[in-house]
Amino acid sequence: MTTESRKPRGRWWQGEPDLYHSDCLSVEHAHRKCYCPEPALNHEGYGQCQTCGKFLAYRETPDDADWLLRRLPTGSRAPASLRPELEAAWARRRAVKEGVRS
Repeated sequence: MTTESRKPRGRWWQGEPDLYHSDCLSVEHAHRKCYCPEPALNHEGYGQCQTCGKFLAYRETPDDADWLLRRLPTGSRAPASLRPELEAAWARRRAVKEGVRS
């Protein structure tokens, strides 16, 4: 890649171009999430699973996006090759959430 085709570096607090902190947070959250088929949560509908020790938010179940992100190593970002599949999974997640609110 030539210097002319590279994006200019942003301010120090903005990070590198095309790298988003939300990517590594998404992977981290996917690794902290409970994937047990029958989670034994310490609260009704949310909390820490007594089986695996991981967590679920209120009325949450892992979806396709979570399963994709879980395959990545902890601390990594979603690679560009996985981006189209992730975008489709996130779109399905948004559609489900919007359907619930309607």
